[in-house]
Amino acid sequence: MMRTLMFTVAAITLGTGAARAQSGKFPSRRELGVVVGSTVADFRAPTSVGASNRAGPLVGLYYDLHAGGRVSFEPELVLAQKGATLAIDPVANGFDQARYLEAPLLGRVNLTEGRTVRPFVVAGPTVGLRLDCTAGRVLGSTPFAESCDKAGAGLTRGEVSGTVGAGLDFGRFQVGGRYELGLTRVNAAAQAGALKNKLLAFTFGVALHR
Repeated sequence: MMRTLMFTVAAITLGTGAARAQSGKFPSRRELGVVVGSTVADFRAPTSVGASNRAGPLVGLYYDLHAGGRVSFEPELVLAQKGATLAIDPVANGFDQARYLEAPLLGRVNLTEGRTVRPFVVAGPTVGLRLDCTAGRVLGSTPFAESCDKAGAGLTRGEVSGTVGAGLDFGRFQVGGRYELGLTRVNAAAQAGALKNKLLAFTFGVALHR
C-alpha cells in the first residue's frame, strides 16, 4: 500500500509539468501558507482495546507547487496530537496522548478552476515523528499522568500513514477535512496486538504568499 501511495504522488508531481506543457490556460504559482485545525484521534487494532476518540489541535505550514493545470504537489509540515482515551479502569478512564511532527506529501487535484470557489481532493503518504507522549493511568481510585515510557505504553518513535481528504479553496483561504490511517504500528513489536493511529482532521488554511 505504501509503495502504491508513493508511486501515485510521484506520478502526480511529474504530471504537473506535462499539464503545463499541454496547456497554458492555467498559470503556474507557488503558494506558502499556514494551516490550523482540530483532530479526532483513536487507535486501530485487530481486536478491541477499549479505546475511544481523543480530540486535539493541529498547526503547521503548507507549500503548494502548482505548475499549471488542475494538479499540484502540496507538501506540509504540521504538529498534530494523536492518541486515545482508554477504558483501562472501572473507576476512571486512562489515555495515551502523543504529539507528532508530520510531513504529509500530498498530491492535489482541483476539481474545477472557478474564480470564486474551487473544490479539491488530496491524497498521499504522511511520515511522522513522535516528539513526546503522556499516559494517564489510575492507581487505586487516583488518576495520575506520566511519560508513556514510564507507564509501559511502549510507543514507537516514527510512523508512516496514508492520507486522503477534500476541501474548498476560496483563493487566499481554504477549508477541508482529511482522514489519516496508520500503515505502520505505533506499539513495540514485542507487545501483543498491533496498534495503529487513525486521525480525522478539520483544517483551515491561509495563504501568506502566492
